[in-house]
Parts: sequence; C-alpha cells; structure tokens
Amino acid sequence: MNLKQYFTEKKPAILKAWSDAALEVPPGRSPDFLKKQKAPAADTGCSLAEGMEGLFNALLLGVMHDDVSRFLDDMMRIRVAGDFTAAEALGFILGLKRIVKKELGNVPFEDAQMAEELAVWESVVDDMALFAFDVYAKRRESVLAFKASEAKKETFRLLKKAKLIDDDQE
Repeated sequence: MNLKQYFTEKKPAILKAWSDAALEVPPGRSPDFLKKQKAPAADTGCSLAEGMEGLFNALLLGVMHDDVSRFLDDMMRIRVAGDFTAAEALGFILGLKRIVKKELGNVPFEDAQMAEELAVWESVVDDMALFAFDVYAKRRESVLAFKASEAKKETFRLLKKAKLIDDDQE
C-alpha cells in the first residue's frame, strides 16, 4: 500500500480529526457560528467541511491550485476577523502532520518508499502553511488598512465637530 492509497482509505477519519483541530483555538477566539456552520455562509464563501476537504485533496495531489487559494482565503478571513494570531490561524495546517502520524502509527512501512512519500507529503504541507501565511498576512493587512481609514474618518469628523477645521479642508 502506498501513502496515497492509505490517505484515500483513511480520508474520513483524518478529515474529521483535522476539522476538529481547526476548531480548537484559545477560549474566546472561535466564533460560535464556526462550529455550527454546515453550509456556506454569505461572508465566508465555503463551509469549513468543504474547505478542509479541498485542502486535503490538494495535499493528496501535491499541488497548490486556485481552489486552494479560495479555501485558504475563506478560512483566513474568518481567523483574521476573529483576531487570531498567525500561529492560531495557521496551526491547524501543520497539525495535520501530527494527525496523520498518529493514524500511521499502526501501519508498518513495507519499504523505504512509503517513508519517502511521507517526507515529500510533509514538505507539501509545509508549503501550504507558508502559502496560508501569505494569505493571512494579506487579509490582516486589509483589515488594518480599513481600521486606519475608519480612525482617520472619525478623527476628521471629531475635529470638524469641534470646529477645529473647516469643511473646505476635506
């Protein structure tokens, strides 16, 4: 049995454990709706289950395609809105390696090929984590830019109200 066959066989159990891990964040960080989400929400684009399965399938194929970007963007959007740190937002991706190793614990490696396949696959997981960090950073940057813009508008409004600036100075 090669690694891909094993992943295909164990996919439901791995996805369940990985989805549970994605929901484990420090108290007060995870929005309650995230755990209850079964269908795509208007502001997230895809459900957690769809996103996790899409990411897992990409890892099986070893490719980063446009769908991966969409799934990660949806997941990072939620995590940035929840004010997660980068480690909290991305930890679930690297956590997949622990889950797989736990599942593989009882599987004897028939030869060095499966061990090599696992090492290559773990490298792909690392690449996905780096890609996710880029997505997280872009999302975080856009939120901070929005907050700065809102603060400037509020400051201007207060200065105008206090008659410290004229309408002409907009």
